[in-house]
This record gives sequence, C-alpha cells and structure tokens, in this order.
Amino acid sequence: MAGSEPHTPVVSNLSPTASDASGGTLTGGAVFIDRDGVVNEQRTGSYVHSWRDFAFLSGAVDAFIALADANIPTFVVTNQGGVGRGYLTEASLSAIHDNMAASIREAGGRLDAIIHCPHSPADGCACRKPRPGMLLTLAQRFGLALDRSTFIGDNVTDLEAGRAAGVASILVATGEGARSAMRLGLPPIVGVRATEVRCEQMPGLAAVAPGIASAVDHAIRNHRRPSEPCLQASDYIERNTVNRPARAPEH
Repeated sequence: MAGSEPHTPVVSNLSPTASDASGGTLTGGAVFIDRDGVVNEQRTGSYVHSWRDFAFLSGAVDAFIALADANIPTFVVTNQGGVGRGYLTEASLSAIHDNMAASIREAGGRLDAIIHCPHSPADGCACRKPRPGMLLTLAQRFGLALDRSTFIGDNVTDLEAGRAAGVASILVATGEGARSAMRLGLPPIVGVRATEVRCEQMPGLAAVAPGIASAVDHAIRNHRRPSEPCLQASDYIERNTVNRPARAPEH
C-alpha cells in the first residue's frame, strides 16, 4: 500500500490490469470516480465506518461493468478525512475498500485502483480535494493522460480538483450533487441522460448527469483515445452563466 510518506495519498486495491508507468499497461485517458455520494450512499453527518454501512447506489456496479467493456482505466478517488480526524482507522477503511473492489470485480467491473487522502483539512496536504494531488499521483504512477481523462463527482471540490489537474469533470445529482449544482447556478439536474454544459466559473465542467450510470455512459461516448484531439471548452454546449461557486462540505 502506497502512502507511507507524511501527507501523501494512499493507493490500494491494485488490479492485475494496473502497473506502474514503466510497465506500460495503462496509457491514454482514464475515468476517475469519487466514492461517497457517487458510488455509494452518503451517510449524512457521518462516515461509512464499516462494510455494513456501505451501500452501492443504483447503477454503480453496472457503471464499472460498462467501463470494463469499454476497456477504460478506472480509478476511485476519495477524500477520507475521517482517518485523519480519528473517526475511522486505516484498517477499517482498507476492509471497506477490499469489499468494494471485490464486489465490483466479481460482477465483471473494472477498477484499476483506489486512491484516498486520509488527512484532515487542518493537515494542509496537497492530495485532499480540491487540490489535485491524487489525480497527479495516479497520472505519474500509471502513465495516464489527464487531458484525455474524466472525473465524475458530486461536490464542487471534485470539480475544482479536476480543473486544477486539467481533467474534464461530470457533476452527478446524487450525494451533494444537487446542492453543488445550485451553488454553481446551474439548473436542476433532470432527465435520464447526461447533458453537456458550460460553466464560466468552472471551465472544466463538461456535463451534468442524474447519476453514475449516465455519467459513465457520457464519459465512454466522449472518451478521447491517444490519437484523438482533446475536446476544447468551446466545443461544450453553453446553457448557463454562473456566479462564483461556494464549496459544499466534504469528507
């Protein structure tokens, strides 16, 4: 398990498909996915303390299966400040992630690795979202092209981390997503498919989606292979002009 250095993120649950950049097995873009409120139900005012507390959101496992079918490198990227605050141990978090990864892979889904920041906000680390440290760590370790990648999240901090790393983001309505859309001045996220947007104060935001399944579908349909040009902000459909966003609380 990586992350033994002070204030560095922890990389765990590597799959056989993943290797360091020197191995050359992962190239091009990836899909990065936040955990709480995107993959699993968010516990309001609390943490997921054990596997018993963990519940996949509707469509989450199917989304990982779709990413496997599309052969796109896939990573879960999550703040877990409960560890730094003393509410959750690394051992308990490891057990949760072991079970989550096993459930996804046994169903035929793709999950190359999980990366988490265990630090509290007071630690001032470079990996806790909205800082881009976890995305930069994955890119360096696995040879990923961030400008050809997508980050799916429910919080403004996810979008800010993606923007700082040069990754296009998709905001989902689950978890903190509906409140995040309001803070960004976006209209309510409705429908069953992802909708492209342009947000002047969040230029990396490419689309909004009702949940992880539709977000992954959009990411797959717009996935940029190494030989393809990067989608520019001017290519997004402008639907709204927004004010400066405020941040929602995040674990």
